[in-house]
Amino acid sequence: MSFRDLTLYVVRHGETESNVAGWACGHDDAPLTANGIAHARANGRTLAEIADLAAVDFFASPQHRACCTMELLRESAGLPATGYRADGRLMEGDLGDHTRMNGHAMIQLARDSGDSWNYPRPNGESMADVHVRVGRFL
Repeated sequence: MSFRDLTLYVVRHGETESNVAGWACGHDDAPLTANGIAHARANGRTLAEIADLAAVDFFASPQHRACCTMELLRESAGLPATGYRADGRLMEGDLGDHTRMNGHAMIQLARDSGDSWNYPRPNGESMADVHVRVGRFL
């Protein structure tokens, strides 16, 4: 089997309180909202319809919001909630000093740097850093 033969399903964590408030949380954590819980469950039902889940490995970021999403998704798909592996390489970018900053303001700072891909968040990661980390997982 080659890499081209693999199928990858990517599901983002459900909506969190920080998403609703408009601030970026990165490695900080925020609980899922009622909408986030509903979306996680709906994604589980959809995944069960389109994939043979017996042949699928499940991985999640170890962040609480991602694990909650994964467990709700798996339950809704008819699977045991905890049948997945958490891997730190899947964590969202470390926003460092920009944690809990307004998301739009944070993005603007990166744009203003002239190189938003390589812009290192103070005491955090750049998008390039995240790309390398997630690439190591893949």
